[in-house]
Amino acid sequence: MKEPNIVNLFPLSIYINQVEGHEKWKKVFIDDVYDDYQYDRYKRESKEYNIVSEHCGKPVLHSDERLNGLFKELSDHIKKHCISTLGIRDMFDVCMVKSWLSRSYDNDENLPRHVHSATHLSFVYYMQVPPDANQLVFTTHKHQNELFEAMFDVDGHEEEDTWIDNYTFESSPHYIIPPEEGMIVVFPSNAAHFTTPTQSTPQTFQTERLAISGDCILVLKEDEPMVHSKGFINPKHWCVY
Repeated sequence: MKEPNIVNLFPLSIYINQVEGHEKWKKVFIDDVYDDYQYDRYKRESKEYNIVSEHCGKPVLHSDERLNGLFKELSDHIKKHCISTLGIRDMFDVCMVKSWLSRSYDNDENLPRHVHSATHLSFVYYMQVPPDANQLVFTTHKHQNELFEAMFDVDGHEEEDTWIDNYTFESSPHYIIPPEEGMIVVFPSNAAHFTTPTQSTPQTFQTERLAISGDCILVLKEDEPMVHSKGFINPKHWCVY
């Protein structure tokens, strides 16, 4: 039988790049900014650790003037993704609406599967990454190629109770991104993701795993004519009641 031609349709595109001013911004953040955004990591009611400052009343790193240059560079990466990857016209600004710290000290401090439901695009910028830091995993609730429920799902099932022999690009429900210091990852806010340990045994990191995460929306530039029925107009015209 001849080899078939496989066409993969409708991809989910994740942007990965390096922040050019990383060493500078890491020093600025740790030396001048970090102490102002400390929070109580231990949740006494659940006896768990709070990995993100988003839940602690401090999701506004982007409003700190000391980080203006950093968030300008992060926004440039987001615009590059929209224009170069997605083919969007350069008629929009990136509006940062929320940004927070993500911190962990050992490999059992992980984020569960979640989405950022209120915005267009989200990002994570890895400021400090120790060896064997937990990995970022993107997943899907319903795989387009899955012929019946849980066909590709081996989690929670015995090895003999699965139809999967070897995962391929066309059948894998997960995609793993190992973090690197200085890396920025941009993705649709509704893309489900979580973190998972690199090592299977409990491990304390050599240093803190430190990242900045954030959410943004795309808005029309201020000088763009308001003739579009889709998307957000410029915040200049918004009212808060």
